[in-house]
Amino acid sequence: MRRSEIKDGDAEAALAYLCGKAEMDSSFFYKFNIDEESRLANLFWADSTSRMDYACFGDVLAFDTTYRTNAYKKPLVVLVGVNHHHQTVVFGCALLMDESVGTYEWVLETFLEAMMNKKPISVVTDGDKAMRKAIKKVLPETCHRLCSWHLQRNAFTNVHIKDFSSIFARCMFMRGNEEEFEKVWHEMVANLGLNENRWVTEIYGKRKRWAEAYLRGNFFGGMRTTQRCESMNAYLNRFLKIRLRLYEFVQQFDRAIMRIRQNEAKAEFESNNSSPVLSTKLSIIENHAATVYTKESFIKFREEMKNAELFFVVGLGMLGEHLSNERSDMYIDCGELNNLKKTMECACADSRISAT
Repeated sequence: MRRSEIKDGDAEAALAYLCGKAEMDSSFFYKFNIDEESRLANLFWADSTSRMDYACFGDVLAFDTTYRTNAYKKPLVVLVGVNHHHQTVVFGCALLMDESVGTYEWVLETFLEAMMNKKPISVVTDGDKAMRKAIKKVLPETCHRLCSWHLQRNAFTNVHIKDFSSIFARCMFMRGNEEEFEKVWHEMVANLGLNENRWVTEIYGKRKRWAEAYLRGNFFGGMRTTQRCESMNAYLNRFLKIRLRLYEFVQQFDRAIMRIRQNEAKAEFESNNSSPVLSTKLSIIENHAATVYTKESFIKFREEMKNAELFFVVGLGMLGEHLSNERSDMYIDCGELNNLKKTMECACADSRISAT
């Protein structure tokens, strides 16, 4: 019924193409609305593979807007994540009439409808105000992180002090807790005389969306920036040109996505049909990890193992009701653990860590 109301023949052809895909793919989802002049306003679509990818890897969502992809200059939003091969996957995309809060709300609400109302744990964006307001309304419980690359660029643009962007980055990624961050931040602001700087004041007010001290403990799948979105946009621009009409656009978009999925299939084949050379002293654990992880995940895990194998037990000191200040290699019954205090000493530094 809506399609019959649309006056634009090009939009009608694009919708006919998507309708044809839905007939071949029972899980294909698309939705659109029209403006007051009966022209296509917003269009969202996601095929069965994108929906399945989101079901598996949809804990983290990243999206931004790109332009110059079609003849009507309609903004394109690509919603992406990261899969088990650490590759970018496309969960869905939308062509928009504008970049208002209401339009982004429609995109997110339609996206959730397509994904059976599964909400992401966290979302990463470039800091667009309209996006932020839409996320706050549609995904109020989702942790929203601002792109660190955009923040550093804005720091360089808005604060004309030598090396400020580097100093700001150190604050952003510092390993301390919230109290330590606050102390370092206020000292930095006072030392550089930035108490009256408008951008510094505003960005401090958003610190819970960019400071590692406040974000620690939330899952982001390794994403701190919208770089995956921007890389995807750059890739899509090889297929999508400004002169494309809508029916050409949806066809070319399909071609681009097929290429991406071929890369995933290749990575899947390599993971299933190759075995890495074991290189750590923890061979039993390493061999097991190689069988359960994908190739890329295993490589990251092995780096952690290499760090872990640098530690080794040189003795065990025990303190308790029955054992006091004795160094022993005895087997300890689990029932005794409640009464024991264990001390670990690092031989490479003059330090001692005690844990009960």
